[in-house]
Amino acid sequence: MSATPDTTADATPEKALTLYDKIGGAAAVDAAVDIFYRKVLNDYRINRFFDDIDMDAQAVKQKAFFTMAFGGPNNYTGTDMRNAHARLVKMA
Repeated sequence: MSATPDTTADATPEKALTLYDKIGGAAAVDAAVDIFYRKVLNDYRINRFFDDIDMDAQAVKQKAFFTMAFGGPNNYTGTDMRNAHARLVKMA
């Protein structure tokens, strides 16, 4: 018998954890999106794409999207990526 208690019966199996859980849940997604947009808005090469964008609303949508994509609660109600970015892509 081991001197340390066996807690594996109480632990959630690794396979059951989503990527969302593994990275730290909402706190990790919030931090990543906030850092990302801070860098984007400070980058003169791409920040013009966000000139007329409500960045608070944009961050909320992005956080909901990543949360859903990473296996967390699905609260994303935005447009699919192809349609959302169509105006930014030149079609040949």
